[in-house]
Amino acid sequence: MFNQKSFLLKDKSIIVTGGAGLLGVVFAEALLESGANVGIADIDPKLLSKARSKFSKYDRQVAMLKLDITKPESVQSCLRNFLEKFGRIDGLVNNAVLRAPVSDFLKRDLDDFKKTTDVNINGVFLITQKTLEIMKKQRSGCVINIASIYGVVGPDQSIYPDDKINCPEYYCFQKGGLINFTRYLATTFGRYGVRANTITPGGIYAGQDKKFVENYSKKTPLGRMAKTGDICGALIFLMSDASSYVTGHNLIVDGGWTAL
Repeated sequence: MFNQKSFLLKDKSIIVTGGAGLLGVVFAEALLESGANVGIADIDPKLLSKARSKFSKYDRQVAMLKLDITKPESVQSCLRNFLEKFGRIDGLVNNAVLRAPVSDFLKRDLDDFKKTTDVNINGVFLITQKTLEIMKKQRSGCVINIASIYGVVGPDQSIYPDDKINCPEYYCFQKGGLINFTRYLATTFGRYGVRANTITPGGIYAGQDKKFVENYSKKTPLGRMAKTGDICGALIFLMSDASSYVTGHNLIVDGGWTAL
């Protein structure tokens, strides 16, 4: 029988990486409003300080965590501090991402590519590995990886008014890999009660070039770019017991972009 309360996250303790950034703050607020305890984990101390002020009313439910996901000692310290406050880890949202300057693929600087890979692939591997050690012992947990439509389809070059705002090649490469990494986690750790799913957002409006926004919106069946809050329903569903039989899934939230 369906229980409406299964969508609530009361007493669940969840870490959001990149938690003080554009999407991370919105994710953290949605999780807090649904009753969860949330670890806002970020490498940027200024953003963490700003988030601390924003979420002061949730003081008992929030842990501000300094985290560099590329450094094993930082990952272990973050998880240890989170466990000291909340006692368990019910969820991990892999939201942190590093972007490099857009570049002609044939002129891409290898060091830039390596830097993004260190965060977007190696860092996700590390924080997920160490979190799953804990979840496996608990015999429960949920991992949500934040990907992109450009991990599913190639970028439509016609919507970009110039090369400065085009989708970079490393992003397509890494987000596509993240989606299949999720499937690996689901099939490997399901026996321990751990679920893993991907959320694949479409383009999110963040003050981009007007011509680009117009081009993007015209191609989207719903006629607009996403708002940050549009992604939160998927997050709450996949993190809650309402999706207890959903794992290995890629939930695309793109206004119909990939339906074309």
